[in-house]
Amino acid sequence: MRFDSVIKFYSEKGKHYDPKVHGYVGGNQLVSEIMANVTDLGTTRSVQILGSINQEAKVLRLLNPEPPDWSFFNYR
Repeated sequence: MRFDSVIKFYSEKGKHYDPKVHGYVGGNQLVSEIMANVTDLGTTRSVQILGSINQEAKVLRLLNPEPPDWSFFNYR
């Protein structure tokens, strides 16, 4: 199994609403980068779990454990 994709975990803790500016301030903070294997879920398993094959579901196999506090991730 190849761990050829880099998964970047981000946190949105620093992002908050500021009434003086009338909008959100702060940004997303990079928490961790972990090597992973990313593959498609497969049609049979997709139908079993999701009920359809219309969604593009992926399977992530991480080399290291995920960080404790993260909001979303990005890969490629």
